[in-house]
Amino acid sequence: MYTRQSLADKIKKLSGIEFTALDQIFTSSYIAALYVKKFYPNAKKIYALGTSVLAEELSHAGLNFLSSEEHDGKYGISHHDAVHIHPDEEIDVVIQAYDDNINLYKLALASYAI
Repeated sequence: MYTRQSLADKIKKLSGIEFTALDQIFTSSYIAALYVKKFYPNAKKIYALGTSVLAEELSHAGLNFLSSEEHDGKYGISHHDAVHIHPDEEIDVVIQAYDDNINLYKLALASYAI
């Protein structure tokens, strides 16, 4: 996964093409942030189930979010434990992206928020 800046740097290195503005580059995380900003402008909080790339784009867009990276260490819970997870009542939007540290806690929290 690339941030728009790291992608611009890689394209410049490989091809010599230089972007004058990052808004000329469209990544899935950037599109997700734009989508939420346009269609859910009154969202209280977004659960960003993904990597730091998604969190960075949501931050740049000025959106309030909870990054699933805060729950990276919550491995080892069973489906019996999942019923004891207290959902965050402020989460009204969930964005699912690539997460190389996916676990049952994150999936349960996202499910409860939907």
